Amino acid sequence: MKHIGILAHSFEGATLCFHTACLEGVARLGPHMHPEITMTCSPMALVLDAWETGDNETLRSFFMKDAERLAAAGADFFVLPDNTAHIAMESSGDEFPIPGLNIGEVVTDQALKEGRTKVGILGTKYTMNGPVYPDALGRRGIGWAVPSAEDQKLINDVIFDELCLGVFTEQSRDAYVRIIEKLKQDGCDAVALVCTEIPLLIEMKIAEAVEPTRGLLRRYAAGARTVVASSSRDAVEPFRHPPGSVRTGAYSLEVVALLRQAVLPRRSRALPYEALCIPDRYYGVPLPMGRIAAVARHSSVAMHVWTVNDPDQARRLWLRGVQGIVTDDPRGMLGLRRSLFGH
Repeated sequence: MKHIGILAHSFEGATLCFHTACLEGVARLGPHMHPEITMTCSPMALVLDAWETGDNETLRSFFMKDAERLAAAGADFFVLPDNTAHIAMESSGDEFPIPGLNIGEVVTDQALKEGRTKVGILGTKYTMNGPVYPDALGRRGIGWAVPSAEDQKLINDVIFDELCLGVFTEQSRDAYVRIIEKLKQDGCDAVALVCTEIPLLIEMKIAEAVEPTRGLLRRYAAGARTVVASSSRDAVEPFRHPPGSVRTGAYSLEVVALLRQAVLPRRSRALPYEALCIPDRYYGVPLPMGRIAAVARHSSVAMHVWTVNDPDQARRLWLRGVQGIVTDDPRGMLGLRRSLFGH
């Protein structure tokens, strides 16, 4: 099994990368099992001036020291979970002591796999105006676009003044969604959230920029008291039955908020919803359903999970207090529930 090195630049992005790697290890290898991981985290503040002046030589040298620490610790390769940092990482200079994954190529591979033809680029001002993604996408014949100068400033300010500091607000999320909608109007059929912290704010189904809310609503708005997620109150209106039974909400923000409350109980607060309708995985990573269910119970909030087809998983969820699941096997799941609860 490979020893993973994480070369942190932004601590929020790096901790998300670490957490994802561990949970993905559990999903693939079994309980409490994941690859060996070593992480370095030199303060970003030491090189902010270099970013402002475009001093890639200084930046690459800064990353080289951390890469050497990871190599000395026995890492087989490293991940640099910071899109902007790849500008310096890809600049000319001595080879790193161990291989580093190229984040631009990974995103482009996924875009090709999904058949995307034009991708919007959302990230720091350095990433949106830098060569990493235009070059990677262009080499594969995929078009790209960036927001207007005004929107780029807003995106960049939110990243550095809020997201990198662990601050996530509805106001910023709504602003990002409006910018994504503009990119859709410009012909983009996907948006690359190429700042590691943006996925903490914007959920992937919105970022796909193709029917970002209606697909979820059609699938999950059947329960009259279920609160579903949408970036647009107008999109919810066709599904109100009876009137007032469906509310808009911030899907990704609620998942993140639930995770934060599950891990940090001292920050618990009453959830302002009648019910939660959430996935069993977030970006492919299993969520700690037991802890989230406890948060929901604390708030007297009903909890529904989608999409669950595995009987063992359904059994665990029901025994943890989940009120309902969305499944492709309703007959089998109803039988399972009757065997557990007699109804």
